[in-house]
Amino acid sequence: MVLQVRDGAISFVGFRTDFETQFRDTPVTDLPERAIVPGFIDAHTHLGQAFGKAITGGEPAQIWRRIWTPMEGSFDPETVYVSAKWMFLEALRGGFTGIVNFAIQNEAKTEALHRAATDVGIRLVSSTGAALPVDGRELPGACDIAKAIDSSLTRVEAHIAACKDQPLITPSLCIPAVQGAPGELIRALSDYSAEKGVLFQIHTNEHHVEVHWSVCTYGKRPLEYFAENGAVGPHTLHHHCTLVTDNEIEILRETGSAVSYNPLASAWKGDRAAPALAFAARGVRFGIGTDSTRSDALRLLETAETAQRFSQGMQNADFSCGAAWTWIDAATRGSADVAGLGGVTGEIRVGRRADFLVLDRRQPEVNPSWDFEWELVRLYNRDQIEAVIIDGRTVMEHSRPVGWDAEEFLKTNRDRAHDVVSAAPIVRCHGRSGDFRNR
Repeated sequence: MVLQVRDGAISFVGFRTDFETQFRDTPVTDLPERAIVPGFIDAHTHLGQAFGKAITGGEPAQIWRRIWTPMEGSFDPETVYVSAKWMFLEALRGGFTGIVNFAIQNEAKTEALHRAATDVGIRLVSSTGAALPVDGRELPGACDIAKAIDSSLTRVEAHIAACKDQPLITPSLCIPAVQGAPGELIRALSDYSAEKGVLFQIHTNEHHVEVHWSVCTYGKRPLEYFAENGAVGPHTLHHHCTLVTDNEIEILRETGSAVSYNPLASAWKGDRAAPALAFAARGVRFGIGTDSTRSDALRLLETAETAQRFSQGMQNADFSCGAAWTWIDAATRGSADVAGLGGVTGEIRVGRRADFLVLDRRQPEVNPSWDFEWELVRLYNRDQIEAVIIDGRTVMEHSRPVGWDAEEFLKTNRDRAHDVVSAAPIVRCHGRSGDFRNR
């Protein structure tokens, strides 16, 4: 097979004999015992969480309250740049060519994040949005909500304009979760997103506390409340959906809403695994995300399949559990679709942008080869990624970025990473493992 790239896009995919017939004078570079696969797209992450790493280990749910919000809130623009670039480096090493980021931050911090993406050369869905502190408080009055809507739409318009001339950066809007915004604000941003053809992101039915709060406050589960307030539809991306009922799955299906399935986040936080097999069976659009856990797409594929095997397949003697291609498709084409990048990336197809990986097929883990899809899900490792190409440009070779020194970058910023976490008002409930070991 031959793959041809022109001006950053895939211009030919097919047999070598057909290519040589059409392009007699074009040389072909052979890549024996290699595989070319679409680049993976992280359908949900937070680029301000690079420095957390194992600090969340053993912590009870809703770590965003005690760890992530205090940490990210203490960042200045330069720290935002370093954190984003740090995570982009991890993502490229792990085979991700695209990232869907979730953040609400000011213009200076957003510019720093965009600068990091441009410097690295990765594809980014960048967000901004709004939130009000309604959790556990009296709901704000109509005047306050109106002001919040006006200010958020002004910020949104500026954000969309800032992304306009950046070919690898796509704008999106977001609301944190049901606890972070009243229905009027949710509807305003969702309607604006639909009108402008921009992705609208929201955390949905992730934690038990969130579901309880929504039922007690609104008399509805979160997704039901979002549906009542217009935050469903093809323009919406609902993150997690771990605690959805059959009725809520039907809401997702009927409205064409999309989901990010984040299996490793479920395992690390102790949440239920989202019913991704049901999503696949019932035609709910879904992609796969890391939620800032581990930026390794190949291990994420394995986790996506294994989580469904443990939570659904084994109790029903379902030996296939969707089969390998379900998870590969979800992490590539599916993630591109839910990110608003369908038709742009996620597939090796003529007309798509040239975002792909070159894999080494010579290693013992994948030999002899009998079923490439299952091998990709269960046996391939990050060290078998020989090259990462984005928009037709090689951005990483043999785990090293092209055009900048990763070792120097990490060395220069390691102290910053340590200092910003130490200074942030983080509250840990579990404590360090060493503290328990020495008791």
